[in-house]
Amino acid sequence: MRKPRAAIVGAAETTQLGVVPGMSQLQLHCDAALNALADAGLTPKDIDGIACAEEMPWLIAHQLGITPTWVDGTDVGGCSYIMHLSHAAAAIEAGLCTTVLIT
Repeated sequence: MRKPRAAIVGAAETTQLGVVPGMSQLQLHCDAALNALADAGLTPKDIDGIACAEEMPWLIAHQLGITPTWVDGTDVGGCSYIMHLSHAAAAIEAGLCTTVLIT
């Protein structure tokens, strides 16, 4: 059996849950992203791939100071994030990136 080359190492939600007045969709994505990075013991400098639906992934990358070598903006509804997982694992295995942030 082949050794896995990708793993989920952090997960988080936004700092506040529910309706959060005064925070845009972009800010909510970035807030959750920073919480997930903290959970994983990573910083934005460790990220070279980004995936997102509903918000443009390059905007999140720019906001967080990430310069990705791989980007996935697949948006097919509620299962988008499951697709991001499989796309990220394939991108890592193909050597296109090493660490992917999915928001």
